Amino acid sequence: MLGHIEPVIGQTRSHDLRSRLQKSDAGAIAAEWEIAAIHCLGQEGKIRANPSRDRVGDVDLIYTSHNVPGEVAVEITAISDDSLHERNPVYAFYDEIRRLTVKHQIHRHGGIRTQIGDVKDGQGPILGVPLRRDFGAFFSSLEFREFFKQIRGEPGKRHEFRFTARGAASALIYEPGRATGGGGHLLHTVLVDPIRNPITTRLKAKDRQIRNSELQLPAVVIFCDANCHALSTRVHNAGTVKVEDIVDLFLAGRTHIEQGPWTIQKGESPRSRRINAVVLWSLHEEWNTYLRGPEARKARAHVIPNRGQTHHTLHQDLMKEIAGAARHLPPIVRMPLNALRTYRRPPFYGGYYMTPGGDHVLTIKLSLLGIQQVLTGEIEFAEFTADHSEVFAAIKRVTAQGAMLSDVRIEHAPDSDDDWIEFVFDRMVPDRLLESRPKEG
Repeated sequence: MLGHIEPVIGQTRSHDLRSRLQKSDAGAIAAEWEIAAIHCLGQEGKIRANPSRDRVGDVDLIYTSHNVPGEVAVEITAISDDSLHERNPVYAFYDEIRRLTVKHQIHRHGGIRTQIGDVKDGQGPILGVPLRRDFGAFFSSLEFREFFKQIRGEPGKRHEFRFTARGAASALIYEPGRATGGGGHLLHTVLVDPIRNPITTRLKAKDRQIRNSELQLPAVVIFCDANCHALSTRVHNAGTVKVEDIVDLFLAGRTHIEQGPWTIQKGESPRSRRINAVVLWSLHEEWNTYLRGPEARKARAHVIPNRGQTHHTLHQDLMKEIAGAARHLPPIVRMPLNALRTYRRPPFYGGYYMTPGGDHVLTIKLSLLGIQQVLTGEIEFAEFTADHSEVFAAIKRVTAQGAMLSDVRIEHAPDSDDDWIEFVFDRMVPDRLLESRPKEG
């Protein structure tokens, strides 16, 4: 796909995108979105680059419709929750707890669950975990090291470590038994301030970029969902603001309303005459019995026109056409959140399908890469059996009843890095299971 759009975007931008794709971070997701969006617009109409420049910071492309007259500058940007996670690095905190739990072998005896408190401020909740820059001091503190020392000394007892971070009270609680932890925290990826938020920050940057391009054209900005909760959610609680309202406020402002001595609504001036519309391309996943994988993942498009005055006029049909180009997106193999995750075990590990009866005595599907890691020694067999205890109990049961392993098949999963391996057990004459054993006497 990148090869097809390179003649349009130029070698400099193409090289930049290719370099970003090699990384396993949010930059790679943003690069994928940029490539896909340019491809979609090329399928919908005609696209070309700004002919006077070839640099990374230039406006992405100039779009011309086959049906509506006029040209429009289009800027594509991926929106994520990265800045909100920097403000509340709770998932990184959980990851470090898990890493230390494994490092000190605590997972062999039990698990640590969390109780994360929170306090409020004007930009949303502040969770009771330290900032990333303070992780070193927190995890090397005498109190935390004493907590782990107590667990190692008495792994059969419950232990608690209560602490305060950034004004909020939290706790780590060790429970003997299962290695799984758990716990929870207040959702921190909501937007509560219509002016100070990542969406407004990105709109300011895009307005400057369009200004610097010096193109005398109407402009549209496409926001692509790179794991942005506010962009993809359809549920909004009291005290939160919608992305649509944030964008509309930035583009068109709002009227100041007073009634007597009371301010009913604080006015805000429009902040962009260059952006004619913002298009939201959000991703949604709706799994059910019949829909799974890419078929359950859909992209939705929504247009927010600038209700205020703009430097150039843009036909409404052209706005809708640019938004509708999302229909050319390729199948969504993984949602952005899952694409950014790294796992110690293969995707299907721990999952299984087990069918007793029917055409065979027993049919079992397990993770193929999981089996391979057992064979290479990356996973100890005892750990594998413990993680699939119901499966091995069923195998022992049918074996005792005289069944034998009769077939092994591979089921490819095109939408995953892992595949399934299927084991089929059929009923045999019990003597067949004993043929290789030496006869007594």
